[in-house]
Amino acid sequence: MKRDVQDTRDLPLWIDPCVADIVFYSPEIQYGRDESSPIDRVWDAGSSPRYVFIDPFSDRGFKHLFSKPESKAALISLLNSVLEGREAPIVDIEYVNTEQIPVFADGRKTVFDIYCITSLGEHIIIEVQSSFQKHYVDRVIHYMTKPILRQEVKGEWNYKLKKIYVVSFLDHRMSPPLMISGRSVSSAGFYLDQTMEKLTDKLAFIFIEAYNFNKTEGDLKTMQDRWLYTLKHMRGLSEVPECLRMEPFLEIFERARISNMTQEEIEQLDVIKKERWDRYSEITSAREYGREEGREEGREEGREEGREEGDFQRLSQIVVNLSMN
Repeated sequence: MKRDVQDTRDLPLWIDPCVADIVFYSPEIQYGRDESSPIDRVWDAGSSPRYVFIDPFSDRGFKHLFSKPESKAALISLLNSVLEGREAPIVDIEYVNTEQIPVFADGRKTVFDIYCITSLGEHIIIEVQSSFQKHYVDRVIHYMTKPILRQEVKGEWNYKLKKIYVVSFLDHRMSPPLMISGRSVSSAGFYLDQTMEKLTDKLAFIFIEAYNFNKTEGDLKTMQDRWLYTLKHMRGLSEVPECLRMEPFLEIFERARISNMTQEEIEQLDVIKKERWDRYSEITSAREYGREEGREEGREEGREEGREEGDFQRLSQIVVNLSMN
């Protein structure tokens, strides 16, 4: 069955052509929308590619790869690679309910992508962000308040906190990129203004900016290099690169393989696909409405300027006539 080709130059990020369950790309036909189930990956357009792995930066992709108990070893490896400067590596984690009940009855519910606690009691919130969000840093600060409140205890409490990390994976296709730093991995915390000494090591923000990572297969020397390469390029790979044929990467690639997905997982991706299309429809409709409103305002301003110009010309003519009398 033929697919309609769609110009995607103005498409928002959440239907980026690299997202497996939304849009396909081939040099011959450029971008096109896939109306089929995510497991049906074959186009009848010549040599267009068949996608093998899911996208780690899609809504369900990262959770599918890292949010299940059987993914624990891979997630620990990933976290140890990006949490630089720790005194000791993470050896174990416990997955925690990602849904945070509001403190007040009319408060908003918060849902994290992944929330876990280490064997040392450290809280780690993981967020994957694909689209540009102006106040994203404010958002992660807000997220950090949740595990702080979670550490309150009944009765006497001396306010001593366990460490809290908010780890943000920022998609390499984000447009425009947030550009928090010029590094692939950066960290931020609480420091004294005058001396830049660290005020506390209990609270830290980690930003993984995939758009700043440009290493090739031959440049991958560390586990951090390998993980960032995997997350950035998995979607476009047809097989596991030689330099990644080791654990836990072999395990994570098998989990990412579309042909290994269950029917339930396929259906979940279909739901997300519909939600993305709904959001796209809402945004494009709002944009079109805004453009039309702008055109109408421009026409009205033009008419008003025309009236003012006519009034000025008539007044000028009156002055000329008076001067001639």
